[in-house]
Amino acid sequence: MLAPLARAAAGWTPAIRLTNSDGSLTLSGPPGLKQIAAGPDGRIHVVWADNRDGMYHIYYKCFDGKAWSKDECISQGYGLDPSISLLPHGRILVAWYWFGYDTFARIFDGSRWQNETKLSDCTPINSTWPSTVTDAAGRAHAFWPVSSFCEAFLMHRVYDGQRWLPCDTIPGTTGNPMLTAAACDSKGNLHLVWTDGRDGNFEIYYTTYDGSRWGAFQRLTSDPAASELPDVAISSKDVIYVVWQDSRTGVPEVYLKTFNGKWSPDQRLSADDGRLSGNPKIAIDSMDRVHIVWGEQRHEKIKFHDIYYRRSRPRGKLWSPPVRLTSDAAIPKYYSLCVDSAGNAYVVWMDFRNFRWDIYFKTQCKSNDPAFWTRGLTQAN
Repeated sequence: MLAPLARAAAGWTPAIRLTNSDGSLTLSGPPGLKQIAAGPDGRIHVVWADNRDGMYHIYYKCFDGKAWSKDECISQGYGLDPSISLLPHGRILVAWYWFGYDTFARIFDGSRWQNETKLSDCTPINSTWPSTVTDAAGRAHAFWPVSSFCEAFLMHRVYDGQRWLPCDTIPGTTGNPMLTAAACDSKGNLHLVWTDGRDGNFEIYYTTYDGSRWGAFQRLTSDPAASELPDVAISSKDVIYVVWQDSRTGVPEVYLKTFNGKWSPDQRLSADDGRLSGNPKIAIDSMDRVHIVWGEQRHEKIKFHDIYYRRSRPRGKLWSPPVRLTSDAAIPKYYSLCVDSAGNAYVVWMDFRNFRWDIYFKTQCKSNDPAFWTRGLTQAN
């Protein structure tokens, strides 16, 4: 009989390479930027940046339940660090930024990609790393940090299903905000977390948006070491889960905090073994099981981290042991996580195992036969 860790590892497919572009590919590091999404129709959507043509553009790929689509360049200009959100009626939103610095978005309306929208046309200074989320009414929200030599703040913009509304500055975010992540509860309220250095140290901050106004800020961390790279997810019971990277023990570790009427004490999810752990990503399935992935410097790797995974029982109780998703042959960097309506987990990451960066995929889906998940993949995607 397999031990629990072995059983969990055996439930994942081998690493499946999605790209073979002869270019330099990249996902994105910040947790709030999602590069994979699972739709209610069973489709799996992946986005990344790719310079196969000499400059970085945004690419898209979809598994429709039968086969993977061909790689599709969806940015009309250049782009880096994409983030994807799913909208009602089969529509897709992808946002990204480019050196300049400006943020952009493009929407698939169910039959074709609409023209690009420059989200940051309201901000004349540097805009980067747009994160996106869809609320209970089907509206899309984009958030991004804006900075210059003398000021920094967070911007917010809403797509109401027909058009992008004017930008608004999230009040009180002047300081040194960066790296936002957002989630929506069942009542349509948005919950935003971000890293902020306003108090002389990087800490995690939190606020809410009820559709008309922003709530008071709450500082979720308070220790002399840096707390950064937050991600957030919300259960069907509207319990809020926040994960982040924290160096309070002397090296980065992964921590979790929940809100269910009041904020819980911090819970460390990575091992306190002196090895670097961080950049966690979180997702919650329809059974309220919490899934996280993070990078951990084990097995004597110096520059790159292996990717580890844990899953809780419903309502975040009793966590499984960590499962190592990448092998000794892999050199993974950056990754993204999603779950589908059946509770299956999907992970993508960029990997240098073949002496060039490619996008790899792995799933814990019941259909974990590699032959099923490699359909449509060719040597020239």
